[in-house]
Amino acid sequence: MTAGTTEFPAGSAPAPPSRAAIDAAAFVARYRWWILLGLITSAIMEVLDTTIVNVALPQMAGIWAPPSRKLAGSVPATSCPT
Repeated sequence: MTAGTTEFPAGSAPAPPSRAAIDAAAFVARYRWWILLGLITSAIMEVLDTTIVNVALPQMAGIWAPPSRKLAGSVPATSCPT
């Protein structure tokens, strides 16, 4: 057997794809670029949100003077996906 090939016993063949698999493949093919655009937009928004939080933290520390423990916990809380 060579790499990347599948051998089937004599007289047998792989099962045809199910209707759900065909529908899913058609959906992905139809909306491929919209899906990619949504993923890229969400990645950009995550970077932008993290940047805003990191820029705002020193200002928050100067104005409200929260204890350093609470301020340090705000960065991981905003960076975690929900």
